[in-house]
Amino acid sequence: MKRLFNCKNLVIIALSFIFLVMLFCNIFTAKLADDYNYHFSWVDDSRIDSIFDIFPSLAAHAERTNGRVVAHFFVQLFEMLPKMIFNVINSAFFVALIYLITRIASDKKLNSKLIFAVFGALWIFTPAFGQVYLWLDGACNYLWAALFGLIYLLPFIREFLYDKPVNKLWLKIAIVVYALPIGAFSENGSAAIIFISVVLQLLIKFYKHKKFTIWGILSVISACIGFLLMISAPGTSKNKGVALSLAAIRENFIISLNMLKSLEILLIAFLVFITIACFTKIKKEKLILSVLFAVGSLCANFIMVAAAYYPERSAIFSAILIIVAIAILFDHLFDCQYKVLGACVLSVLMLYTAYYLCIGINDIYHTGSQYKANESYIIECREEGITDVKVPMVLPQTKYSAGHGLMYLSTENPYNWPNTSMARYFEVDLITGFWK
Repeated sequence: MKRLFNCKNLVIIALSFIFLVMLFCNIFTAKLADDYNYHFSWVDDSRIDSIFDIFPSLAAHAERTNGRVVAHFFVQLFEMLPKMIFNVINSAFFVALIYLITRIASDKKLNSKLIFAVFGALWIFTPAFGQVYLWLDGACNYLWAALFGLIYLLPFIREFLYDKPVNKLWLKIAIVVYALPIGAFSENGSAAIIFISVVLQLLIKFYKHKKFTIWGILSVISACIGFLLMISAPGTSKNKGVALSLAAIRENFIISLNMLKSLEILLIAFLVFITIACFTKIKKEKLILSVLFAVGSLCANFIMVAAAYYPERSAIFSAILIIVAIAILFDHLFDCQYKVLGACVLSVLMLYTAYYLCIGINDIYHTGSQYKANESYIIECREEGITDVKVPMVLPQTKYSAGHGLMYLSTENPYNWPNTSMARYFEVDLITGFWK
C-alpha cells in the first residue's frame, strides 16, 4: 500500500484527475455578474478590444471601484479572449495550488495521499467554492492571489526549512519585482502573505542565526508599496474602507469571528494534529512553520475588521493558509507512530470528498446548463429583432456553483445591475428575470 501511494504514476493520475474535474467545472461555469462589466472599459464603457485598452480602464477602476488593478488586469484580459483559454489556465492553477501546498508540507517526494488530502480539504472546506475557484472574476481575485502569494513565500520557506538560500542575482531581482504585484493583489490575502514573509525572515535571522538579505528586505518593501498603492486608491477607500469607530470595530470583529467559526473543523484538525506533533519527533522548523501559517490564517481573517464588508469569498485566504498548516502536520503523521490515525483521517476525508464531489459537479452542470440556455435564448431573440428579453431565473443549490450567493438578475427592474450589464454585453435593450 505504501509503495502504491508513493508511486509516481499514481501522483500523475491524481493530478490529472483533479485537472479534468476542474476543467469540467470551469467549462460549465458561465459568465456571471461582474464578468459582464469587465468586458467594457471603466473610462468610457467601450468594449475592451486589445490589451492596450486595459490600462486606462484600470486607472479609472482604481479611481471609482477599488485598487485591485493586478487581479482585474487578468479579469479584463481573459474577458476579451475565448473562455476556453481561461478554463484551461484556471484548472491548471488550481492543480498548481495543490502541488504547491504539498511541496511546502513535505520534504519527501510527492505522494498521492497528501495530494488527495489537500484536494479534499480545498473541495470541502473552502467557503464560496464556485465564486473563488470557477467564476472568472472571482478566480482571478482569489485563487490566483493565493497561488501567487504562496509562490512568493517559497524562497523564504526553502531557506528556513532546508537552508537553501537564493544565490542567483537574477532570481533575487525577479523576486523583488514580483513582490510588488503580490502586495497589490488582495486586501486581506496580501496582508497575510506580507506578514508571513516578514516573520520568516525574522526566523531566518534570529532562529537560524543568518544575516538579513538585501533582496529579502527589498522584496518586503516592494510588497508593502504594492499593498499601500492598492488600499490608498480612491475607489478602495470609497467602497471598502470603514470608519473605525468602536461600534464598527466591535460589529466587524463579531462578523470575522463568525467567519472563522465556519472553518471550525479545520481549526479543530489543526489543534489535534499540533498536539500530536508536540509529543512526537517532528522537525522543529516544520512545527514553527505550521504555527506561522495558522497565525497567518488568523491575520487574513481578522484584518477584515477594518473592511466595510466581509464577503464569504474573502475567507479563502484563511482557509488555504490553515490548510497549509494542517498539511505540514498531516504529512508528519505518516512519519510517526500515528500512521493509523493518518490513514483513518484520510479515509474519512476521501469518503466525504467523494460525496461532495458528486453533489457539487451535479449542481455545476445543472446550473451551468441553465445559464448557457438563457444565453442562447438571448442571442436568438436579438437575432430575431427582439430587444426586450425575459429569461428564467437560475437557483444554484450548493456553494460549488459560481452563481451561489451572486445576484443573477433583478426580476422587478430591468434597469438594475446586473440586468443592464448583461443587456449591454448581449446588445439588447432590456433583460429581465422571472421565476418559473
